[in-house]
Amino acid sequence: MLASAVALLNNIIFLNENGILSLFDKKISSIEIIDNDFIVCTDLITNDIILLSYIGTEYNVVIPNKVTSINSKAFYNSSIYSVVIPEKVNNIDYDAFSNCSNL
Repeated sequence: MLASAVALLNNIIFLNENGILSLFDKKISSIEIIDNDFIVCTDLITNDIILLSYIGTEYNVVIPNKVTSINSKAFYNSSIYSVVIPEKVNNIDYDAFSNCSNL
């Protein structure tokens, strides 16, 4: 699980010319794994807590309450059957749940 998390981070997160972590067009900090299932980071501009990826094995998922945004392909190709999204989530990127055939 951790190896897949590291591979994911290597593909989407990089240091920009000022030494600031970047996720596409966002400047981010505080990358962490929550509850052994969710990779999240903090957007330095908006202070959103962005769910980058679900790396858990549960079929019925409850997204942590601190999450305010769900990144594109955060649940890509997962086997989840259901997901509870907190009221604080104000953004769900395109394709966040792509290839989730059990939803």
